[in-house]
Amino acid sequence: MKIEKTIKLNNGIHMDRIGLGCWESHGPEAVEAICCALDAGYRRIDTAMYYKNETDVAEGIKRGGVDRRDLFVATKIWYEDMCEGRQEETFYRSLENLGLDYVDMYYLHWPIGEVTQSWRVLERLYEAGKIRAISICNFQKLHLEKLLLKANVCPAVNQIESNPRFQQNEIVEFCHREGIVPEAWGPLGKGRDLALPQLQELALKYEKSPAQIILRWHLQRGLTVIPKSVHEERIRQNQDIFDFELEAGDMEAINALDTGLSQRTPPAPYHYDAVSEGTVF
Repeated sequence: MKIEKTIKLNNGIHMDRIGLGCWESHGPEAVEAICCALDAGYRRIDTAMYYKNETDVAEGIKRGGVDRRDLFVATKIWYEDMCEGRQEETFYRSLENLGLDYVDMYYLHWPIGEVTQSWRVLERLYEAGKIRAISICNFQKLHLEKLLLKANVCPAVNQIESNPRFQQNEIVEFCHREGIVPEAWGPLGKGRDLALPQLQELALKYEKSPAQIILRWHLQRGLTVIPKSVHEERIRQNQDIFDFELEAGDMEAINALDTGLSQRTPPAPYHYDAVSEGTVF
């Protein structure tokens, strides 16, 4: 099963299947991680207004010296800005923070607040060329169904928590049917999954790290991934997953690890009822 390093989104543009996640990276550590990633060949950087590190990302990109046209930079609008009607203002503040004229992808961070109104703003910015692809995060099937009824532009990506013990197969399969790329944040289960005996055994079998086994499993499920790391060796290892293939039985062994429980602390409000109050479609 050969997997290309890039994937074609539903609007025709291409995106690397692996990017550097920047959650909880700040200051010089974040800058160095981005420089290391760019030196290692990464071209996709994922951040968010809520992470409070967009200026660090800008500095890392500047120091990395990669031509802007070769980069794929994504950021997100936080739900409080959606609730309070600051969608366009927040977008342009992110552009300023990042030191960019456009972003390659812009996400609604949660299905909370004025979802349809916020999506309309993203559609306008997309049509104006300020965003190359518009996307969503943490949308479950009911949220996405409601958005698709009113959207003029179909989301390109749905970024969700997904890892061996919390796979979210229902929304992954729904996204595939709708032509939306499912993307895993927290793809390694915040590191907790790396010590699982089943993954340790597979790492020995394939002569790879447990992280590489998990990331390859995600790709073979049809997901893209944004593993976060600030360690040079891990950053380099995380993208070195295109030279092997997990056998069907080993894929099934990882599939069997699913508990249906989020690895996030505190748990994210994934159930529709948990986020429906104050949400407008």
